[in-house]
Amino acid sequence: MENLSTDPGSIWNGEHENTKTHIQLKKPDVSAVLSQCSVASTRREDFLRSLAVFPENIEIFHETVVLRDEAARLLGFSSFAAQKLRHQIVKSPGDIGKLLDKLSVHLQLLVRGRLGLYSSYGVREGYLKDNGQRATVITALVCNASSPSKDRPALIQHRELITIFPELGHGMHDLLGKSMYAIFHGHRTVPDFVEAPSQLLEYWCWVPECPQKLSCHYTHLSPEYRKQWAQTNNATTQPPETIPETFIQSLIVLTLRQVAFSKVDMRIHNPDSQRAIRNTSIGEVYIPLLQDMTSLRGPEGGLDWRNGYVTTSHYMWDQEANYYSYLFTRILAADIWFSSFRTNPTSQEAGLRYRRMVLENGGGRDEWEVLIGVLGREPRPRMYSRDLGDQWTLDGFNRYY
Repeated sequence: MENLSTDPGSIWNGEHENTKTHIQLKKPDVSAVLSQCSVASTRREDFLRSLAVFPENIEIFHETVVLRDEAARLLGFSSFAAQKLRHQIVKSPGDIGKLLDKLSVHLQLLVRGRLGLYSSYGVREGYLKDNGQRATVITALVCNASSPSKDRPALIQHRELITIFPELGHGMHDLLGKSMYAIFHGHRTVPDFVEAPSQLLEYWCWVPECPQKLSCHYTHLSPEYRKQWAQTNNATTQPPETIPETFIQSLIVLTLRQVAFSKVDMRIHNPDSQRAIRNTSIGEVYIPLLQDMTSLRGPEGGLDWRNGYVTTSHYMWDQEANYYSYLFTRILAADIWFSSFRTNPTSQEAGLRYRRMVLENGGGRDEWEVLIGVLGREPRPRMYSRDLGDQWTLDGFNRYY
């Protein structure tokens, strides 16, 4: 245990103290080590080992990408990405490349890890029945939050809150949807819009008054908790009941890794030719882009971390040729936030307007027209750059066709 944190609040504190602990290379465990372990060498080893798992997937991954490209070309498309993007807001790999290049040049982002096992599941979609009544909607959030210990209740950390809220955004999108057909209900929109309502909800986690209203320091829940905290921390002054505003303002989010992963996605799904992708070593594409974007460097020897791209499911299903949408929808979410909610995050009028114009439509209306309706203009990226303290000369998207 000497190379793992045993501070109060550590996931290893308590029953595992002074014993050896086996750390699994699953996302929640790796995220916990990276965020809570105070020993740099342990964090480094855990991170590198997590990128070296599943070497048997390398060949399968490459074959999948080659077959996708081959099938798309047989259907007359220039690449798999070109085939998939034709129904989305951003309709060409070239425009995605321009967007990612601008993000690379103009934004200086800090890396944010995202915990695994936080998901929203639509159990039953809503639709309009033949008798004119609406079918009951059922949606579920599955969230792997921190567990309680023998002397404390389960405590949700801010990094967990900003993971739960986007999933809650998906859930609200489902619960409030009023589309006529189930296929368009709630979050069933084009892939490069679906994350926008989800990511918009995360902004409330960064407005001091919102976490303060939601929070309560656990010592205010019972005299026993207060006594245990005082003994553990050798303190007599009880912490404030809500999160101090200065603490909230010191938290920063966003990641350059998303840019790197998006560029990898486009490189492998939009090759110049079938021969090019057959002869491509995907690891040699993945590592340089990850290093350029994040300044991460591999070890001088030892662990081979070139198969990090096969440790995530995003490239295999759900986000293939669509990874850019995580960044694209952040831009859309920022624009909605600053234009509708920033000055008054708890405005009932703005909330109802957003609910009726965006959430209730689901995928039943053209998403770009929905955005123009709620913004009163075409979306533009400068609000996102303003959120990051940067300045763009770009005025708008002039929708990608």
